[in-house]
Amino acid sequence: MEGVHQGVSSAFEPEITLSGRISQAFRLFLSHWQQFLLYPIVLNILIGIAAFVFASLSAGFVVMGGMFGLAESLEGWGSIALPSLLIGLVLFVLFLGVLFLAGALLSLVVIYAISTVHKGKTPEFGEMFSYGLSHLSRYLGVYWQVFKYTMGLPLLVLFVATILSLFKDFFSFAVLIATIWFIVQAFVRGPRVFAALYIAVDEDKNASESVKTSIEITKGRWLQTIGNFLVFGLAAGIVLMILTGIFQSILSVIGKNSLIAIFISQVLPNAVFQTAFTSLIVIFTYLLYKLYQKGQTGGEPTPVGVPQTESSQQSPVPPQAPVQPGVS
Repeated sequence: MEGVHQGVSSAFEPEITLSGRISQAFRLFLSHWQQFLLYPIVLNILIGIAAFVFASLSAGFVVMGGMFGLAESLEGWGSIALPSLLIGLVLFVLFLGVLFLAGALLSLVVIYAISTVHKGKTPEFGEMFSYGLSHLSRYLGVYWQVFKYTMGLPLLVLFVATILSLFKDFFSFAVLIATIWFIVQAFVRGPRVFAALYIAVDEDKNASESVKTSIEITKGRWLQTIGNFLVFGLAAGIVLMILTGIFQSILSVIGKNSLIAIFISQVLPNAVFQTAFTSLIVIFTYLLYKLYQKGQTGGEPTPVGVPQTESSQQSPVPPQAPVQPGVS
């Protein structure tokens, strides 16, 4: 049954502390494992089948073209070689396109899932897949805007300097400067637009508005953003690698001589690990984005403990007047 099931999930708000958000990301992943693990794996399988078909056909036509090319001396066979090679090349390009769109589709469906769960609903596979397909153009638009903001101009200068350096050695120095500029700007500006795609999905904004909003909510939070992702990536990676190693050890007892045994004990755990890690990163990134959207810093509160409530911040206790000593 497709559609959204009302009342299955409950809305949530992001935890203020970093440790709280890490725990919250794992809890959300486990409580909605179908949306964040099962459905993406099914989608990966479908995409993998399509990619395998294009790759196989591409290889077949390239081999066919090579064979016909060797038989060019035979009457009629040489005219088939070039079309076969061209068809193989087109199919290879389609194969690369499927891989690229696969990454875009998986990102969209998982972001849509966590956004829907945040609203207190639980999306089904058909709805997630439909949303991803219908919003691929928005994904491309957001990443084009992100590319222009983070590395567009430095990359253009680097390209021009590289071309000119082929004719004048003087421009080799310009290539070095442009390369440093490219790396530094991407590193500095990249964290400021981490929320762009999440904003596009969650707030239904276009690409330019999403990038602009991301820059606004991350202003002055560069170190906090980097620190959050480093800590969470390390924590999630360690936990999932340990679990993957345990599962591989358990599943390896079924045997090592058959292809099915190798797939179950090696390939399947790695696929689960990669999908789980990607979904956990998406969930944690969404939590950080929602925290920034609310105006929170995303770090540990000061002092450590329960943050002040709104009433305690807006209604301070007035100081008491000093007690006058009585007259004896």
